[in-house]
Amino acid sequence: MDRVGAGDSFTAGFLYGWMKEKDVEKGVRYGNAFAALKHTVPGDLNWCTVEEVETQLKGAGLRISR
Repeated sequence: MDRVGAGDSFTAGFLYGWMKEKDVEKGVRYGNAFAALKHTVPGDLNWCTVEEVETQLKGAGLRISR
C-alpha cells in the first residue's frame, strides 16, 4: 500500500542528497531512506530529521528509535 506523502518524501530526500553531494546516487539513497522513514510516521507529513535519515543510511537496520 502506498501511503500518502511517501512520494513527496522521496522527492524531498532526493533533492536534498543531490544538492548536498552533487551526486545522483546519493540523492536516490537519501530519497529511499526518507520515504522509508515516512512509513513509520502517522499522518500525511514526514516529521523525520536529517539525523534519522543519515542513521538509516549508515545501516541502522529495521529498528527506528525515536
